[in-house]
Amino acid sequence: MLVRPGAARAAWAATQLAGSSAIPLTVLLDPPRLRRNGIRLMRAAEGGKSTVLVLGENQDPDLMVSLRIEVLGNGRVRAHTNGNTRILQTHGRQQGKRLRKGTCPEE
Repeated sequence: MLVRPGAARAAWAATQLAGSSAIPLTVLLDPPRLRRNGIRLMRAAEGGKSTVLVLGENQDPDLMVSLRIEVLGNGRVRAHTNGNTRILQTHGRQQGKRLRKGTCPEE
């Protein structure tokens, strides 16, 4: 199902879908900054036993997440999980290998 509510209602629509228990996966594509709606969305997903993916070009510091993935370019991906940061090579000779672990400087 594709729902296109517009930027002003995107967080509300995603919260309704995530909390409904009828949709196992909700993808929120390039939303405006969520602010308090991020907490509502998280609670709705937990209550509805669903998964929510928020895909955007800008990081939202108000969004409480357990996994954050950034595409760095040149086949590298930065994954943040519970305070740990890893940079992985996604293609080429180093494919699948961890390049760095720990706190990474901004690229």
